Amino acid sequence: MDIRFTPEQERWRQEVIAFLRQEITPAFIDEMEAEDTATSYGHVGFSKKLAERGWLTLSWPREYGGQERSFIDQAILNEQMGFFRAPTGGHHIGVEWVGIPLMRWGTPEQKARFLPPIARMEERYAQVFTEPEAGSDLANAKTTAIRDGDHYVMNGVKVFISSAHLGQWLWVLAVTDPKGPRHKNMSMFIVDVNTPGIRVKGVQTMNHGRVNDVYFDNVRVPVENRIGPEGEGWQIGMTTLNTERSGIAHVTVNMTRLRDLIGYARETRRRGRPLSEDPLVRRRLAEFATELEAQRMLSWRVAWLQSQGQVPSTEASVQSLRRRAFEHEFANFAVGLLGLYGQLARGSRWARLRGEFEKLYLTSASQHAGGTTEIQKNIIALRGLGLPRR
Repeated sequence: MDIRFTPEQERWRQEVIAFLRQEITPAFIDEMEAEDTATSYGHVGFSKKLAERGWLTLSWPREYGGQERSFIDQAILNEQMGFFRAPTGGHHIGVEWVGIPLMRWGTPEQKARFLPPIARMEERYAQVFTEPEAGSDLANAKTTAIRDGDHYVMNGVKVFISSAHLGQWLWVLAVTDPKGPRHKNMSMFIVDVNTPGIRVKGVQTMNHGRVNDVYFDNVRVPVENRIGPEGEGWQIGMTTLNTERSGIAHVTVNMTRLRDLIGYARETRRRGRPLSEDPLVRRRLAEFATELEAQRMLSWRVAWLQSQGQVPSTEASVQSLRRRAFEHEFANFAVGLLGLYGQLARGSRWARLRGEFEKLYLTSASQHAGGTTEIQKNIIALRGLGLPRR
């Protein structure tokens, strides 16, 4: 793997940096935090600016509103978005988790209907997979969509749906053949959230955010809104999840957090000297910096493998495991270093570093989003190491 940028890639990187320096101002951060209620679902206005530049769908084919740029160019953009803490949640579900599978599985009519509004940031999506008895084991889903003429009738409940209260469309995995074999009995649907029979109920989370329960009561979904052949929903869903598990922005946003924490340690004195002069503090900060650089290189390997036409699901799972473990340990250390101030949420006049680590501490307690730790280890064991299932 060659990690050096070409002259063209370096010019692109500088263009991205110049744009983000202009846009991500202190005033914008205040506005973003007001719109993003701790769920990381971003800022619609900023996403529309990306769309106007064609950056929202950078790697998409031109026929669908993209620029057909390389995975490396996309990773350059994502890396800098993380460094600047630019919001991505306003668009990433539609662009990555819906748009990419739709390009592969959708009909020409579906692509023409759904892809352009995603590229223009005119319509937003929620991913609707998890159920009370089907989180890690999605094949155990019970929500049904039974064919009735030109429609499917959908019944069931989905839980922990992060953005169902914000979007216009739901990306829903449902059982279409209750008697069929596992992994072959499901289909994927795009469902209008305003369809009669859908109820979205908000549930507050401990990190000051919101997830939703989504109830389907005899919801009639047109047949033309089924994506791919009936019974192929599992395969389409896995395309979505493999996309979800990759990305470098998670690493670089943590690099920015570490930079801020180092600045705090240099400026804050306890017992007559800066915190940064405490050898134990210095050692821990150095360990975090080393781990983040290793994660960054692994992220670039994922991007490079994608640029070679490979699907790096094993590497992405390794990265996911390392990032989760890191964030929990890092947040725990940071809150301890900040002392009682570290337990204050943003908005408090006494909060340090805008309450960033209080939020990270609470968020990092969740180790299941996008696939639990056990699921990630299974992927590494089976796909990466070739170990037997039993």
